[in-house]
Amino acid sequence: MSILVVAPAIMPIDPDRYGGIERLSLLFARGLNEAGHRVGVIAPFGSRLPLGVAHHPSGIPLEDFREPSLLPALLTYYRGYDVVLDFSHSHPTRLTELAAISPIWHDPGIMQPVLPPHNVAALSGWQAARLRIYQGQTSRVLDPIVYNETYYSRVEGLQVSERCCFIGIMSPEKGALEAARACKALGVGLDIIGAQTPFNPPAYMEAVRALCDGEQIVYHGEVGEEAKREVLRSSIALLYPVSYPPGTGESHSHKMVEAFGVGTCCIAYDQGAMREVIDEGVTGLLINGPEEIPGALARVVNIDRGRCAERAVERWSIPATMERWLPVMEQVAGGLRW
Repeated sequence: MSILVVAPAIMPIDPDRYGGIERLSLLFARGLNEAGHRVGVIAPFGSRLPLGVAHHPSGIPLEDFREPSLLPALLTYYRGYDVVLDFSHSHPTRLTELAAISPIWHDPGIMQPVLPPHNVAALSGWQAARLRIYQGQTSRVLDPIVYNETYYSRVEGLQVSERCCFIGIMSPEKGALEAARACKALGVGLDIIGAQTPFNPPAYMEAVRALCDGEQIVYHGEVGEEAKREVLRSSIALLYPVSYPPGTGESHSHKMVEAFGVGTCCIAYDQGAMREVIDEGVTGLLINGPEEIPGALARVVNIDRGRCAERAVERWSIPATMERWLPVMEQVAGGLRW
C-alpha cells in the first residue's frame, strides 16, 4: 500500500523533541515503512522523518498552537496514495472524498472538532461513547497510541529510586499541583517534567513552583527525550492525577504508555478512559482522589515492573500497533466506510 500521513502543522516532527501527535506520526511512518509500505508525511518545514519516508512540507510551523488549513497541502500531495491517515486537528479530509481514517484526540464533550462524515477513529470505547452522545457520530475504536519499544524499554537490574514523577503541561486539569502537594505531605520525592504553554494560568505555575525546593520536589521544565526516559525508568510510579470536570476526562495517554514501557506503573484518577488504558494491578492503580495517593504508593511495590513492560509491548509497540491498523487501512483503501 501507499499511505499518506497528515501530521499537525503546529510544530515540526523531530525525533529529539517531544510532541504527542507529532511523535505518533513519526512512529506510524516508521512502522509502516518498515512493514514494506510506501509512506509520505505532510508535516511542517524542519521535520525529520525516517529514511525512505517522503516529506511533503505543509508550511512554516505555527508554534502558538494554531493550526492553519492543511487542505492545500493535502490536495497537492494526495495523488498516488491509497489511503490517508489524517492525524491533524483540522481534519482537511472532511472536505474531500479520499479514502481516509481520522482519529480524534480529545473528549468530545469539551472539544468541538469539525469531523469527517465517516471513518472517524476513537482512541477508546469511552471516547466513542462520548462522541455518540455529544455529536451523534458513529466511530470505530481503533487505538492509535504507539511508543518506541526499543527506546522506552526496561533495564533489568536498574536501581529504582523512591521518587515519583509527573509529566504534563502546567494546567490545572493535568494535576501537577495535586501531585506536588501529595508528595510534599508524604515526604516522597517528585520530579516534575512539563512546559507552561500560553494557555496555562500563570498563577497555577506559581503555585507549583512554590512547592518546589530543588531537592524533594523538583521542577525540570521541558527536558530532552533521554532525560525524560531516565526519570521514568528510575521512578517508583508516574503520578497522573488528571482531573477534568465530572463526567469528562482523558481519552487515552501517550505518557502513561511510555512509562509502562520502561516498567514504571501509573497511579491515575479513575476518570475518562483510564480503565481502558490501565490494567489494574499490572500496569498501574486507579484511585478516586488525592487522598488515596498514599495508599496507592504503598501498593505499587506489589506491581511487577517486568510484567508491566511486557504488557506495554503487547498493546502499544510499533509491531502491535501496525498489526492493529494495517488490516483496517487495507479495507478503507478498498472502499470501507463506517
